[in-house]
Amino acid sequence: MSRLEQPTPQPPRWADRLLEWFCAPHLLENVQGDLHEEFFYQVEQIGVQKAKFQYILEVLGFIKPFAIKRKPSPYPSSTTTFHPTMIRNYFNIAIRNLAKNRLYAALNIFGLTIGTLCCLYILLYVQDERSYDKHHTAAERLYRVTTELNFPDTKDPHRMSTCSPPIVPAMQAEFPEVESSTRVVDPAPFGVDRYLFKVGDKVFYQNTGYVVDSTFFQTFDYHFLAGNPKKALNAPQSMVISEALAIKLFNTTDALNKTLKVTGQVEEETYRVTGVFNNSLGKSHLMPDFFTPMNSRGIGEYVRSDNSWAGNNFLFGYLKFKPGTDVQAFEAKLAAFIERNGGDQLRQMKMQKKLFLQPVRAIHTSAEDLAMSKGTSERFLNMLLLIAGFIQLVACINFMNLSTARSTRRAKEVGVRKAVGAGRSSLMGQFLSESMLMTLIAVGLAVPLVWLLLPLLNQITGASLSLQLTQDWSTWGIIVSLVLLTGVIAGSYPAFYLSSFNPLSIFRGMRDTKTSRGAINFRKVLVVSQFVISSVLIIGAVVIQRQLNYLLKEDMGFEKNQKVIFPIRAEGSRPQIGSFRNQLRALPEVNNVSGMTAYPGRFVPNDISMYKEGESMNSATVIRFAFTDEHFVNTLKVKLLAGRNFTPQDTSSDFSKAKVLVNQTVLKTMNISQEEAIGMVLRSDREGGEQIQYTIIGVFQDINFERMSEEIKPYMVRIASPQDLPQVIADVTTQDYPAFVQKAQKIWTELFPGAPFEYLFLDQEVAQLYQAEQTFSDIIGTFTLVAIFISCLGLFGLSVFAAEQRMKEIGIRKVLGASVGSLTGLLAKDFVILVVLSICIASPIAWYLMNLWLKDFAYRIQIEWWIFVLAGGIAVMVAFLTVSFQSVRSALANPVKSLRSE
Repeated sequence: MSRLEQPTPQPPRWADRLLEWFCAPHLLENVQGDLHEEFFYQVEQIGVQKAKFQYILEVLGFIKPFAIKRKPSPYPSSTTTFHPTMIRNYFNIAIRNLAKNRLYAALNIFGLTIGTLCCLYILLYVQDERSYDKHHTAAERLYRVTTELNFPDTKDPHRMSTCSPPIVPAMQAEFPEVESSTRVVDPAPFGVDRYLFKVGDKVFYQNTGYVVDSTFFQTFDYHFLAGNPKKALNAPQSMVISEALAIKLFNTTDALNKTLKVTGQVEEETYRVTGVFNNSLGKSHLMPDFFTPMNSRGIGEYVRSDNSWAGNNFLFGYLKFKPGTDVQAFEAKLAAFIERNGGDQLRQMKMQKKLFLQPVRAIHTSAEDLAMSKGTSERFLNMLLLIAGFIQLVACINFMNLSTARSTRRAKEVGVRKAVGAGRSSLMGQFLSESMLMTLIAVGLAVPLVWLLLPLLNQITGASLSLQLTQDWSTWGIIVSLVLLTGVIAGSYPAFYLSSFNPLSIFRGMRDTKTSRGAINFRKVLVVSQFVISSVLIIGAVVIQRQLNYLLKEDMGFEKNQKVIFPIRAEGSRPQIGSFRNQLRALPEVNNVSGMTAYPGRFVPNDISMYKEGESMNSATVIRFAFTDEHFVNTLKVKLLAGRNFTPQDTSSDFSKAKVLVNQTVLKTMNISQEEAIGMVLRSDREGGEQIQYTIIGVFQDINFERMSEEIKPYMVRIASPQDLPQVIADVTTQDYPAFVQKAQKIWTELFPGAPFEYLFLDQEVAQLYQAEQTFSDIIGTFTLVAIFISCLGLFGLSVFAAEQRMKEIGIRKVLGASVGSLTGLLAKDFVILVVLSICIASPIAWYLMNLWLKDFAYRIQIEWWIFVLAGGIAVMVAFLTVSFQSVRSALANPVKSLRSE
């Protein structure tokens, strides 16, 4: 038989299977016959030439190339590298791979879903926090006037977000650059934190509203449901209320010209509703329940009569500039402005004052004293973004790890595609499309999960987010960006690595040792990176929680437990305060009762500059003060260090010659010893030549009246009569607080008929000072668990793969007598070593970051060595348990099955 008459050899069976695996079965008519036109067309799209295709068939075992008969293609010819049909094929292949490797696909998708859920929520939270006050028509031209005070005895200036009453109107009058201006007073620091509303039979307390100039709604934009915003605050005793308050008062938003009675700043007054608004335009740092005009009675009267340019920095001033105004140039004029108008007063009070301008859009994300609304700091938001990035990175690392670990399963596919002419960019596109598909699935699962878990997530962060996909298109921008960024990051290395395989080495059954070793080392780096992030979060969570516990449990100089506060808010109830205190004191559960104007945990707005005998206002010390009575020391268990306590005889109507108790910091600041303090007279010079004299009768231990992030300031208390002390504090010893509260409510109802009964617990009020730290602790704790969980998913997948790779080795070792424990240790050892290494790397990083965070606290814990040991132990234990599950399972498997697998 001649050579030409010899039959064409059949290809090896493995080549036949490889072709069927590489191509969808329905694309081939038969191996040696004509190739299906759609298959040939698709092969052509990835740049395959006929000669190259013949060559790969020869490589696969054909002695004589197949006769390839091309049928007319129904598709239009195209030389585009990424044809829609090719992209469709990429996704088809990706779906088949997901279905074939369900476990790894599930681990990847689940990890990406959890990571994306957390990342998406944090991004939405940060976007929401940064959206405040951006809805105003001239938001970029709105600024708040802030103040810096310098005193001779203090090194650091005192900055505040408030200013004196006459400053803003004078700016409006003197500077043509100012288009409009307004002033806002928050009565809360002055003891009016709630108002008593009466409409018919409805009687209830409402959170404080703001007292504003009539130009307020010409400066800021609010959506009015009723009324004219330009004229709503022109008339005295008018009131603009929120939509929620209108419904609460009148069961409707159609409340225009309706009247209501309010008790707060003064005795009961009648107000007329001149406007109803809501916050549909956007969030603002000014979001009260109602506004009243400055020309009404009460605080407005005090503001209108106050001409102090130096002191009384208690109101917020806002300016809207005309378009084109150079704000920096305007700010440079303020030094001459304050000297021109208030220079004499400042020199008389021996102080310096500077004015600055703060963009209104930046108020909510800046930490300021006397802030009117609960804001957040830009650093806190940046830390949240960093955490979100860490969480998503951990999820992406999972994808990279599992994809590269499974690379041997796809090596032949890459080899065939390369041999038939596929370029590296084409292969990278395929693998990136697979990662993009998995990211789309993960995000598609994460978005509804975010919506379902919003109540829980909002509870953790203290936010009020809502997911509005049909109304807020920026949310879609975040989602699309997250899909693209995650898909590219997660799929970049697997695509780069898999597309680099040498096809000849693959077909010959050889591995590129250098490439393989590099991939293994890179997987180790990724595992270490995951647990470095997790370990940093664990250490951070422990440190933050310890600092929070320290703040709440550290001795603050008074006893805060078992103290019940009864705030008397209505002015008409003040005469009965003394009787209420006496009847409370008569209850068997009550040890003592005291009254104060501001209890610990509340901001103390009152201060005065004082100097000792032989000095002047040049060396005066700013001392904060509150009013109390003779029971203050015993009720709060304040320790007297020298002198005596108040007696009822110390009460005097002449406040210019009062007796006071001072804290230790007053003595330290003014360089006074305890021995010479008792009986010393402190003086203060006021405007008009008036001099105030206070006599020290006692010294008490330093008290943290406010946050422990601040150093204790000079502080003193003065005695006042019961009707001037609306905050009643009872020291209670009982195991049945509900029964005690019922008794107190009965007394309240008899003495204050018509006033809603209220009570608070002092320890809870103090805890509110650290709400931001508590929120941060909850966030860190929650996302630390998430990061550990995602890391464990990846570690579990790698352990499964490692066990599969070493299945025969395990079988041989078991046949030779290896125990389950030794086999488990063998499989887990490599992973545990990586986790220990990650702890060593994470510890200095966490130490540095936590020290930066603790710098904000005047009173702080020390970061001790055992915290790092604890974090390391947690990480190692979690990793070992994760790996051991699969290790034990492999060790218990029947070795016969693994050894005869071929």
